[in-house]
Amino acid sequence: MAKRKVGYWMRAGKAKRINIKLIEQILREQHNCELVELDPSNMVEVSVVVHKLTDLLFDAQQGKLEAIQQMKCIEEYFERMGGRIKIFDPIPNIQVIVDRISMMDAIQRCSNMCQLERKFYSTGYILVKERERVAEQLQQRGYTFPVMCKSRVAQGSQGHDMSLLLNERGLSGVTENNIIVPFVPHNAVLYKVFVCGAHHKTLVRPSITVERLAGQDSYNFHSDTVSKLKNVPSRVQQDLCCMETMNKVSDVSEELLDHISHWCDVLRTGLGLSLFGYDVLVEEATNKPYIIDVNYMPGYAGFNEFHHVLCEMLAEAAQSSDLE
Repeated sequence: MAKRKVGYWMRAGKAKRINIKLIEQILREQHNCELVELDPSNMVEVSVVVHKLTDLLFDAQQGKLEAIQQMKCIEEYFERMGGRIKIFDPIPNIQVIVDRISMMDAIQRCSNMCQLERKFYSTGYILVKERERVAEQLQQRGYTFPVMCKSRVAQGSQGHDMSLLLNERGLSGVTENNIIVPFVPHNAVLYKVFVCGAHHKTLVRPSITVERLAGQDSYNFHSDTVSKLKNVPSRVQQDLCCMETMNKVSDVSEELLDHISHWCDVLRTGLGLSLFGYDVLVEEATNKPYIIDVNYMPGYAGFNEFHHVLCEMLAEAAQSSDLE
């Protein structure tokens, strides 16, 4: 039997981080599939495509000519292949979570779909339209300090840049088109959930608290420097995280795991995505869970079975494509 072809399109750095060589090996040795890198000069016919185009989508939205041309090439290729190709994941579905406003609106729509008594929630947000009216907007919405300020861009490096605003003076660094969301006290614990098709993995990671920021107006940080476990805590972790939590990150309760499993199904259906991650906070006072972020094709660090699960999903999709 001829090998089925699985195409991939992602930047070299992402391909290395996700260990594309191991994916190629598993597909070849266990699933009789050939992994092919796609680019404008090599748009061969394949059965399945897996991609990470969020940075390219953002660059195209910013008007960068090369990115616009590449996205046009990719979209024309998908259109030309029509129903003969399976795509992980459809570009229009990914575009929803590239923008933080449409992402948070989508989280709320998915929350409305959730049938569990303990459903998840979105925090809500304020879009800064006029910098001079931010304090007024906060007051109208009933927001109290501290609050979080984030970029409207939700993916890529820029999507991880954010600020804790501790009082009204902290609003001086806010710019138009920023997103402001309530800060949810959550015992400095973050639940990171990685989804790959019907499979998922939940990890507990350190998160932020405001206890050691007395006297400051704001604190700027990159969220990746908070949640990654290291032998030596980063400066941001020393400033923002509860060190006791850092040193003994607890397991996830069976009850929460059961809920997360259901939430994964709701999000897969509601977002129309198979490869994504999302972050959950549980509010201290109410035990109310909030989904605060969704990322397309994250790094999957800690999801030890990821490469085999991904390859099985791609191979099944390739076989299904052959039968249609």
